[in-house]
Amino acid sequence: MVAGTTGGSGDIIYAVHFELPKRTKAEKALMVGPVGMVIYDTTANKISVKTNAATAIGSWELVTSVADS
Repeated sequence: MVAGTTGGSGDIIYAVHFELPKRTKAEKALMVGPVGMVIYDTTANKISVKTNAATAIGSWELVTSVADS
């Protein structure tokens, strides 16, 4: 979904919304897909990226955040 509004300066501001597929850690381990596939891991409550074409838990990497300093 893309929505456009005008900010105080008159510039158009666009907001983009999309929803990732949701899977548990167990479901994710069984998934077959291309490297680079992105899902939301509901067990870890984090975004997960497929880093290896193999079907295994170790073929995914969780995206973590770093606190602002």
